[in-house]
Amino acid sequence: DCTEIRKLLRQSKGAELNSIIAQVDEKHSKRIQLLQSKSNEFDDLGEQARNIIEEIAKNPQIEAGLITEFPLFNKFYGGIRKGEGVYAITSPAKAGKSSWLLEMSKGLLRMNKDLKVLYLDTELSKNNNIFRLAASETGVPCYSYEKGSWINNESYKKKYRENIDKITSLKGRLYHYRIPNKPMSDVCFLAKKWFYKYVGRGNKACIILDYFKPGGEKVTANWAEHQILGEKITMFNELLTTLDIFGWSAIQTNRNATSGIVDESIISLTSRLQWYCAFNGYLKRKTLEE
Repeated sequence: DCTEIRKLLRQSKGAELNSIIAQVDEKHSKRIQLLQSKSNEFDDLGEQARNIIEEIAKNPQIEAGLITEFPLFNKFYGGIRKGEGVYAITSPAKAGKSSWLLEMSKGLLRMNKDLKVLYLDTELSKNNNIFRLAASETGVPCYSYEKGSWINNESYKKKYRENIDKITSLKGRLYHYRIPNKPMSDVCFLAKKWFYKYVGRGNKACIILDYFKPGGEKVTANWAEHQILGEKITMFNELLTTLDIFGWSAIQTNRNATSGIVDESIISLTSRLQWYCAFNGYLKRKTLEE
């Protein structure tokens, strides 16, 4: 029944195409989800408990989620789990959020062979991320790739040729899309488009959003920056739930972080992240003493 979609299209004359497509896709996804689930029924927990627990135990796993390259994180948190909310790091500006998230993407792909990752970038271009990945794997400075000067250095050429396959082996598994100043509705539409085209229902996927910040939406007297940012976090969390996939992101700290106290008060602009996150860690550069 497409009655609701027809009604939406009639009411959307003059609206932006991406906005219309995003709304149609949302209604379509909800309809499919409703048809495929039994969410309209009440579950008898006492009746189902034994079957669910013993069925999972037929294929026991050390971690319940995605395994990361961080053994202590896997040990204490069971890897990255889906259905519990977004995972995030909080970090001061220029502390290395983007570099850390890119390394996390690469590590997840290495440790989980049946996984695909979409890296949504609010700042850096495709080439910048390729140069960063190559630098981390080959030991050749990033600027040398940017300028092409590595070709004139025999040591760099050797390192490149010996290690570049580590990056090219990610073909078909690591995708990048630059989203500067795009409204979150457009971002969710793009993410769904990627998921249905390259992943498919029932398969493992992780979306890494670098990072939560206001942008693309208009700040008005009735809709302030902290409300916009809070809504972005809510929509991203709903996206992960709808697609039944994993997600990681980041957010900057505010000036409270300079006091040396690390708690939820240092999160910039909004407390909504604390509502929806499954994990929120603090990332900072080590001091010389550390």
